[in-house]
Amino acid sequence: MNSLAIIPARGGSKRLYKKNIIDFDGKPIIYYTINAALKSNCFDRIVISTDDDEIFKISSKYHNDVVMRPKKLATDKSTVVDVCKDFLNSEIKKNVNYDFLTVLYPTAPMRNSKDIKSVFNKLLVDRYTSSLAVTNFSLPIHQALVIKNRKVKKVFPKIYDLREKKVPKYYVDNGSTYSIRVKNFLKYSDFITKNLGIHIMPPERSVDIDTSFQLDLAKFFFKKKHRKYYEIQI
Repeated sequence: MNSLAIIPARGGSKRLYKKNIIDFDGKPIIYYTINAALKSNCFDRIVISTDDDEIFKISSKYHNDVVMRPKKLATDKSTVVDVCKDFLNSEIKKNVNYDFLTVLYPTAPMRNSKDIKSVFNKLLVDRYTSSLAVTNFSLPIHQALVIKNRKVKKVFPKIYDLREKKVPKYYVDNGSTYSIRVKNFLKYSDFITKNLGIHIMPPERSVDIDTSFQLDLAKFFFKKKHRKYYEIQI
């Protein structure tokens, strides 16, 4: 069975300029996702999709399969679903078909090859239709509040006052890794299916970098994990 991984790396990030190639411990941040994808040994093909010449050039240093997406998919309104469908349909026209699709966001440098393999195996081994990486909420989600018409209201009023031990565990998509059977993806244009598997990742590996704060947080956890190395260097 053919498995495809797509690493979407658009150049138009606004909150954190050029976040996909920003320096992260001496290497462009996209390097860590490329490296983890290669190490996972899950994919017949790994493609980096970009609209940016600089990202193309830098990514090509670490992997030789980088493609420029069409200009129509290089706008703020373009979605990863659009990018993946366009690429899959272009491959189908070449009579190249894939059974599995995995999307790996390059702004999750703490996600490793074992995480990728676990998400992918939810399809291959556990027979789920789709799967994704999740993490737990850092604060009690059942005590969430919302402002409506200038009034603060409880999101979950029936369980708001329960002790945390009595509340079900809630998980959230950590913005890093998604796998799906291609036929389901092309049919429904969604990574979430009714038969969904999840791989639970700890918060320290689940930092999705979109702001300078998240960048600092990821660097903190990265250095903490590699503390012995840094102590030797000092």
